Amino acid sequence: MKNKKKLENQLILLCWLVYTCSYIGRLSYNSNINQIGNEFNLTYGQTGLVTTFFFFAYGIGQVVNGFLCKKYNTKIVIFLSLISSSILNFLLVTSKNVELFKFIWLLNGVSMSFLWTSLIKLLSETISKEKIGKAIVTMGTTVAIGTFLVYSLSALFVATLNYKFTFYVASMILLIVS
Repeated sequence: MKNKKKLENQLILLCWLVYTCSYIGRLSYNSNINQIGNEFNLTYGQTGLVTTFFFFAYGIGQVVNGFLCKKYNTKIVIFLSLISSSILNFLLVTSKNVELFKFIWLLNGVSMSFLWTSLIKLLSETISKEKIGKAIVTMGTTVAIGTFLVYSLSALFVATLNYKFTFYVASMILLIVS
């Protein structure tokens, strides 16, 4: 019984880590949109189009994956989602073709759309009723903490090195967490 509680706590922590870190890969573009626009001489409309592609892919993907996640192998889907986002963050920051940005970020939106439903499915299937409240509260902090982390990293790298390091770090974190 004590071992089961420990395993449940570890699973909650792991799901929290996955979703918190996903925000670093999800918002790396948003947190550097001004630097990207300046570097490539883009208008607000051009830089915003990239986030629009992400938004629609992510939003539609969330709905679709909400219905289909019962059919997925959760471990594989979470792994592939994180690896894909890792690769896409790296591709975006190393690409010199601005026209590809929106399509790279669209694919990032698709890959990220699998995570939430898969993590919630995993928790709901494995966590006891006594721990489910703790899991809900814990998962509720991921957005705020992940957003804080990515914007802090971005500010640090813009001030000290180069905004591109936000993408490199996001790529590495997602690779490690996967």
